Amino acid sequence: MNEEKWQFYLNGMPQDSSDTCCPISNMELVKMLPAALPGMRALDVGCGDTRWSLELAKRGYMVTSTDINPKFNNIIKADMHELPFANESFDVVFASQVIEHSISPMIMVAEFSRVLKDKGLLAISTPVDEFWMRDPQHWSVLSPLQWEVLFNKFFLIKANAKMVSEDGSSNALQQMWIAIFRKACSLFPSEKKEEVKK
Repeated sequence: MNEEKWQFYLNGMPQDSSDTCCPISNMELVKMLPAALPGMRALDVGCGDTRWSLELAKRGYMVTSTDINPKFNNIIKADMHELPFANESFDVVFASQVIEHSISPMIMVAEFSRVLKDKGLLAISTPVDEFWMRDPQHWSVLSPLQWEVLFNKFFLIKANAKMVSEDGSSNALQQMWIAIFRKACSLFPSEKKEEVKK
């Protein structure tokens, strides 16, 4: 993406995200992931204040944190639609309360699949109720079935999923969908991207 397009996109994104959003569903999502084996790498997309990056590190992952508007120097500035990493770089892609902000879900999911190793895991949490479509920062609020169909097109197969309530109620506005998808096979075997320089 050229600089002009990047700035247009960045200016349309929220500049100060709330990192206290959905702590119950996000922690449940972390717990759904297996503990890391030595050397396993995780990518935290849209990491905010890195709270969930730290939780992934506690589970043994070597974590790379990215955000379109980084708050700290150790966070790589990156757009989820154009990740600056080589193919098959990560064992886990973690995207909590991120995918609903995508301006192009198909490209975003293709990028998640591209940077995941074969049999790697995509972990997502997202609101799916139609109420959330009214949020001006939410450009892609899809149903769980719509997300699953899209993930399947890029060989991401559902391994586990459930709805989690943020307040213990059945209120639709408090329900978040959390899911783990496993990459079934490589989609981009020949294309390579240069690793971002830290």
